[in-house]
Amino acid sequence: MRSVAVLALAGFLSACQTAPVGATPASEATLPVPDAIDALGTEPFWAVMIDAEQIALTRPEHPPVTAPNAGASRTASATRWEAKTAEGVLKLTVTAGPCSDGMSDRSYPFKAEALIGGRKLKGCAAAAGERGEN
Repeated sequence: MRSVAVLALAGFLSACQTAPVGATPASEATLPVPDAIDALGTEPFWAVMIDAEQIALTRPEHPPVTAPNAGASRTASATRWEAKTAEGVLKLTVTAGPCSDGMSDRSYPFKAEALIGGRKLKGCAAAAGERGEN
């Protein structure tokens, strides 16, 4: 009887093991960045919309910038799009992680950084059509 209790206790304790050092718990796993995405920022206002065919950057007081979408490159930490436009190369880098646009109290699942004409624009991103959550 005693050996049964010891075996039961050992089984119970083995079920309580922690994840290996450096492992990400399932509850903290990052979301994959989708192929179609909407990114936006404030101060200054900007938006990049990416679908299967095109990349479009809009900003107040600037003409829209569009280019064909050649697809994303992915690493373990980021997803990047790059397109040649009339204003220079447009780059968008998206990383998983909570983000707030700082003005609307909306939260987004991704952080975004756009670069065009030497200007860096920081903001947030979500899957296309999902403009964050209140």
